[in-house]
Amino acid sequence: MERQDIEACLRDLGDEMEHKRVKGPIQVMITGGAYMLLMVQNRQFTEDIDFFPLNFELSTQPSKETRAFQSAARAVAKRHGLSRDWINDVSATMLGELGPDPVFQLWATFKKLQVYLPPLNYILALKLFAGRQKDMDDIQALCQQLDITTRAQAQAILDAYVYPRWQQEYRVALTLKQVFPR
Repeated sequence: MERQDIEACLRDLGDEMEHKRVKGPIQVMITGGAYMLLMVQNRQFTEDIDFFPLNFELSTQPSKETRAFQSAARAVAKRHGLSRDWINDVSATMLGELGPDPVFQLWATFKKLQVYLPPLNYILALKLFAGRQKDMDDIQALCQQLDITTRAQAQAILDAYVYPRWQQEYRVALTLKQVFPR
């Protein structure tokens, strides 16, 4: 999906939620590749939209609102020829336990759907925490935008959002060493 596809699908999702008479507003926070495309603009496309539900339950423990959201998302997927997981909360299952929540900013409203974005430094913390090779370009782009040039600066951002026990368990120090080898 490109930027215009993301916006069109989210708009359609908001329309579908209204059509299905979903109680609203439904609030989601965008993360991952879609965030990078929309806010950092270091890429031209993303495969899906990762989100964290702000006022309804994760798909692992679906509430009535979760099921209504998923139903609307499936209808949008069918209309646009997208995979069923074009918008998903798979990466969100651990976010609520990582550490303190960031301050979210409302990015757009599409009828019953409110889309929020976290600050850049929160996404950097998540990318460093994940430590995946595929995130290294995103990490570099975020460090550049945030003017992060040292391991200590990156560690301070991690400490603001990720509890030390998770940093240790997921061996975040190895990712920091890879990003800041000196």
